[in-house]
Amino acid sequence: MARSTRRDTDFNIREALKRTRSQLLSAQETGRAALAGYEELAPQYNRAVEQARNYQGTLTRDYNRYIQDRNQAVDAYNQQLQQRYQTYQGAVEQGSGLERTFRSAEQELNRLSGIKDSAAQQATQLYGTYSSQYSSATTAGQQQYESQLGSYRTQISNLQKEAEGYSSNIASLTKDIQAQQSKISANQSVANLFLGSAEIGGRYVVDSTNKIYRVFTDAQNRYEGAQEYRPGNIGSLTGTARGLGRVTDSGYGSLTNAIKFLSKRGTMTFSDAVYETYKRGATNYSTYEDVANRAKTYSGYVQTAYDRIGEGQTQIANLQTGIRNNEQRITGLTTQISGVNTDLENLLKDTGYVTRYAQQQSAGALQNYERYLRDTYNPSVASYNQYASGTYTPAAQAYQDFMGSGQVQQALQSYQSLAQDTEFVDRAASDTKAVYDASQQEYSRLQAAYEGMAPQLSEYTQQAESAKQQVLSLQGMTPELQRSLAIDTEARKRGTRLGYRRSVLSQDFKRRGAAR
Repeated sequence: MARSTRRDTDFNIREALKRTRSQLLSAQETGRAALAGYEELAPQYNRAVEQARNYQGTLTRDYNRYIQDRNQAVDAYNQQLQQRYQTYQGAVEQGSGLERTFRSAEQELNRLSGIKDSAAQQATQLYGTYSSQYSSATTAGQQQYESQLGSYRTQISNLQKEAEGYSSNIASLTKDIQAQQSKISANQSVANLFLGSAEIGGRYVVDSTNKIYRVFTDAQNRYEGAQEYRPGNIGSLTGTARGLGRVTDSGYGSLTNAIKFLSKRGTMTFSDAVYETYKRGATNYSTYEDVANRAKTYSGYVQTAYDRIGEGQTQIANLQTGIRNNEQRITGLTTQISGVNTDLENLLKDTGYVTRYAQQQSAGALQNYERYLRDTYNPSVASYNQYASGTYTPAAQAYQDFMGSGQVQQALQSYQSLAQDTEFVDRAASDTKAVYDASQQEYSRLQAAYEGMAPQLSEYTQQAESAKQQVLSLQGMTPELQRSLAIDTEARKRGTRLGYRRSVLSQDFKRRGAAR
């Protein structure tokens, strides 16, 4: 147990010695780094201090120049203020003189204006007489003018009404023509209806079996098809043609080819086809008679329709003759209307008709008015205008221009603005002030440069001093630890030589290698 304790003590001393050496190396490294930083920064700090000290002369020079410019600006300000006040006083005196001249001219102009106004009043009375006569004559002339216009318009209206009567006749005749055309169209439809019927309108052939076929062709008479028909009755109507099925077969030896062949040889009416079958003994005569009578009846309908169409066309021709007669009358009336209308347009274009009449009736009053203007009114106006343009207007214009120019107000404002301009001196000395401010900023920058390095320099000094104290402290601890380690080691060696095996066995321990 005692041996184990000695070994632990030895180990602890060695570990403490290692830590001390490590701390010593760290402190030495910290000290060297702080010293290196200090030695690097100190020259920069000294140069910055020297630059700031050297720049103080420039700062003092720029300040003196600024103060000199500011004093000169104060003198210039006082001088300009005195000049502007004198300018204002001169403008006030000039305005007073122009106003006196203007007022004098204004009084004379008012006197001449009174003479002119009196003459104008008399001229107005004479003109009123002329105007009254002219107005009355204008009214009379207007009445004559409108009366003549009314006469022309009445003639035109009467002629137009007469022409409208003929136009009405034409419209009525046109309606009659349209009615006849409608009848013709209806009769043509009836004729077309029966002409297109199978009883009288078709083209037929009879084959060898006595069957009757209607042949259909196109506009170029080319075969299009065929349909079988037989005579029969529809209610009480006898002898009608009843259509059966269409022929649809084709090819060599077909019924279609047979019908084509027969149609090329010639076709016949339905009644003729029935008669052909009668001749062949395939149809009795009464049937043929019914078919023939039906065809005759339908043909009669067609003829009646054509007769009515002819009558309608004759009526239309007569109605068209009536239209032409009415149109000729309208043409004659149109010529008359054109002549009267020309007279009316000429009168309408004569815009000076009323004026000429009024001038003729008021000529004497106009002469009296014009004579007074020439002898009295115009001379008074000339005198007034001559004085106004030659004397009054220049005086008034000069006064108005002066007042309008605002010289007095401008001079006063100029004086007041300068008197209130508290920044005049600062603006005048702004250049040297800007130079001084720049110098002051530069000096502050230089000062801030070395002041900014001072904390770091102080920190380096503190770090170096702290590292120095730590090194000294650790260096003092190292010899003591080394002596303790040497003493402990020597004691452990002596105990081992005297009886290591016995001492161990007496304490109930075995050697570490006994288990081997």
